[in-house]
Amino acid sequence: MSAAWLDLCFVEDVMVANLGPGRKLRRLRNQLGLTMRQVEQRTRRLAARKKNRRLILSTARLCDIEAGTAIPNIYGLYSLARIYRCDVREILAFYGLRS
Repeated sequence: MSAAWLDLCFVEDVMVANLGPGRKLRRLRNQLGLTMRQVEQRTRRLAARKKNRRLILSTARLCDIEAGTAIPNIYGLYSLARIYRCDVREILAFYGLRS
């Protein structure tokens, strides 16, 4: 790998590290090609399967989370981790909570 490529990778890593938790969540959603509406629909299906309506994230709530004006509760964290195909600990780390 060239030095320029490594520099570019480092810059991107630093930029991602400096994003707030909501922006990081938006980035995960965008990487999966999901709209907010699709995330809401998937949380509704998850809630139906688990028989727990607290797992539902509305598009308005997701918008607030991504904007950084709201923090997801434990049910929202679980839903996002399942839908975004990541470990809950990864999302907790976005908020500075490392295990």
